[in-house]
Amino acid sequence: MRCIRHDGATSFGQIAFSDQDYSSFGANRRTGPTGDTECFTAHWAPLRPIESSPMPTLNLIQHHPAEGPGAIAVWAESRGLTLKVFRADLGQLPPVSADPVILLGGPYESNAGPAWLAAERQWLKGSLDLGGAVFAICLGAQLLALSLGGHVRRMDRSETGWTMVSFMNGQALKVLEWHEDAIDLPPGAQLLASSEHCVQQMYRAGPARLGLQFHPEWNAESVVMLNAHFGEESPLPRGPQDGADYATVAVWLEATLDEWWAATACR
Repeated sequence: MRCIRHDGATSFGQIAFSDQDYSSFGANRRTGPTGDTECFTAHWAPLRPIESSPMPTLNLIQHHPAEGPGAIAVWAESRGLTLKVFRADLGQLPPVSADPVILLGGPYESNAGPAWLAAERQWLKGSLDLGGAVFAICLGAQLLALSLGGHVRRMDRSETGWTMVSFMNGQALKVLEWHEDAIDLPPGAQLLASSEHCVQQMYRAGPARLGLQFHPEWNAESVVMLNAHFGEESPLPRGPQDGADYATVAVWLEATLDEWWAATACR
């Protein structure tokens, strides 16, 4: 979470919410990095639009009007997925089920916060009990950790702006951050990435449950919207930016989402 004001509202233009479908036939599925199981590689067949069959639906939980799907929406469209957005802050949640879901971030305390967040924690626990697959970012990653028996605590210092994250395989990636809390991993979770000031930057809690403390979904348009909404409280970059940084993160996000989406079919 991050402790800032969150009054006012911002619309998301072309982003669809829970009473609409955000969809488009897209390009073939791109081969991602090697998966953890043989089942992963068996599912890299190209996605082609079939008029007689509905496109797969992927639920996404949004917690704040200024924090939408960003680059996730681009990925979903290119993969031929219908991205259905639920605004938890407006009382919208999908039915409790094992269906795959993406949880976004937001400026709230994961283990406290408003009443609607308590309802989401209960919904998430029920979905996980049914074997739900989750891709969780920032606040979402904290909610996932809490639901699986982990803990969330306040950091000695906040972590904001462009930050270098190091992965356990030796790779590194510059990503955007904005958080004041850190995760103590749930039992059995595998640490995947860390930064200088936050050890638990990314973790895996099973083949189809990923938690990320950083924000790979924030593209340049996302940052403009966040800066406009939060004003001087936003620590995010302003003015002209290097598009290469966003492009590099987008490539990583697409490959990671591809791997996660394939893993959801192996449960």
